[in-house]
Order: sequence, then structure tokens, then C-alpha cells
Amino acid sequence: MERGQVVRIIKDARRRGEIPDLNGLDFSAMDLSGMDLRAVNLSQANLSKSNLGQATLIRADLSEADLSRAELGKAYLHGAKLDGANLSKLNLSGEKLDTASLVGTNLNRAKLNKTCLRWTIMNEASLLEANLNEANLQAAKLRQSNLSQVKLNRANLREADLRGANLHRASLTEANLSQANLQDSDLSQADLSKANLTQSHLVGVNLDGAHLRGANLSRANLSKVKLNVVANMRRINLSQANLSRADLQGLDLSNIDLSGADLSQANLQGATISEEQLSHLKNLDGAIMPDGSTYVSKEKSDEAGSLAVRASQKQKATASGLAASLARIKRQQS
Repeated sequence: MERGQVVRIIKDARRRGEIPDLNGLDFSAMDLSGMDLRAVNLSQANLSKSNLGQATLIRADLSEADLSRAELGKAYLHGAKLDGANLSKLNLSGEKLDTASLVGTNLNRAKLNKTCLRWTIMNEASLLEANLNEANLQAAKLRQSNLSQVKLNRANLREADLRGANLHRASLTEANLSQANLQDSDLSQADLSKANLTQSHLVGVNLDGAHLRGANLSRANLSKVKLNVVANMRRINLSQANLSRADLQGLDLSNIDLSGADLSQANLQGATISEEQLSHLKNLDGAIMPDGSTYVSKEKSDEAGSLAVRASQKQKATASGLAASLARIKRQQS
């Protein structure tokens, strides 16, 4: 098929008020640059080595299409459907793919640095060793995606959904992950140095061997998280963080900002923490202290004492009442 034929098929379909259907056709190595392919059905098409530079692909259906080694420079991909497509090793640096759907898409080793991926749906996508440095992924959905060894340095992941994502050995230095949901994700051996994780959700996250030097985790939810496996925690900010039931055994917390943090039922056995730090915590109830004892607040201790006194008084009153009743019965019998 030649370029002229493609143009005619699209124009004829649009005249009839239909969606141009190019499903499953072979366009390999074809020059489609600058073409108007808006909303065209190109699902399962072979577009390998094709030239789609400056083509308009807004809302086009490219699901399961083969775009390996294709040229997409300055193509308009806003809202395009690329689910299950092959985009491995493509250079999409600086391109705009905001609101595009990339569910299950192969983006392994793709170049996406400074690419706009705001509000994209990338659940279960594979981005192994991809370059996303300084990319904009604000509010993107990346659930169960494979981001192993990916470069996300200085990337914007604010409000991104990364639940269950694989970020093993990912580089996220100075990345913005504020308000991101990372529940049950794998951040083992990831580099999060100087990353912004304020108000992020990290319940169930794996931080084994992760680097958090200088990271900001203020108001983050780290409930039940094991922090004693982190490789580097120097100068991190945990102020107002939720560390309830977190494992902090053996950690040196002396230079960490814990003001206003919730450490209720946390395990601090063998940890280094100052009296001043303890005095500025929001909650420490039920925590296992560095010496192995369990912390009970003065209020709860006083409450427990008050309850014990009331129980003792009630017991005495019951005993006195019983004795008086027995005395009356004896007088009546006599």
C-alpha cells in the first residue's frame, strides 16, 4: 500500500461519516509523516520503521500496533490509545502524550526524558530501563507497572498511582512523589536521595536497600513499613509522618526530624533516639522502646490506675453489701 492509497481510504471513510479503519494493515517503513490520522483505527497495524513524524494521531487507536523503530518526532499523540503496543527503544523525548492510554504497553528502554505523560493510564506497562528523567507524570496511573532500573531523576510524579509497581533499582533522585500512592510497591535498592515524598502513601512498600538520604517524608504514611532495611537514611525528614507499627529496630534516629510523628506501636528496640525527640512525638503509645520495654503514656497509666481504684471500691462495696444482706437474713431467722 502506498501513501496516496492511505489518504484516499481515510478521506472516503470520513465523507461517509465513518471512522477510517486501517486495522491490521502493513505500513512498515512507510512515510506517513505529517498525515492527519485523528481517530483512525490503526489497531494491530504494522508500523515498524515507519515515519510518523509530525503526524496527527490525536485519539487514534494504535492498540497492539507494532511501532518498533518508528519515527514519531513531534507527532501529536494526545489522547491516543496505545494499549499493548510495542514502543520499545523508541525516542519520544520531549513529546506530548498526556491523557494517552498505554495499558500493558511495551516501553522497555524507551527514551522519554522531558516527555509529558500527565494523566496517562499506564497500568501494567513495561518500562524496563527506560529513561524518564525530568518527565511529567503528574496524576499518571502506573499500577502494577514494571519500572525496574528506570531513570526518573527530577521527574514529576505528584499524585501518581504507583500501587504494586516494580521500582527495583530505579533512580528517583530529586523526584517529586508528593501525594503519590506507592502502596505495596517494590522500591528495593531504589535511589530516592533528596526525593519529595510529602504526604505519600507507602503502606506495605519494600524499602530493602533503598537510599533515602535527604528525602522529605513529612506527613507520609509509613504504617507497618520496615525502615531498618534502608541503606541510607541520613538527614531525612519524617516530621508528622505516620510510623505506627513501623519497624525501626536498631536504627540511628538521632539526626532525623521526627517532630509530630506518630510512632504508636512502633518497634524501636535497639534504636538510637534522644529524649528531646521523644518529647516532640505526636504518639508513642504501645511502642517498644530501645530498652525493650513497652511505652505507656501518663494519661493511660493514670486512667488504668483510676480504673483499678474504681474496681477495688466496687469490689469492697459488693462485699459490704453481701455482708449486710447475710446479717439481715440471720436476724430474721432468729
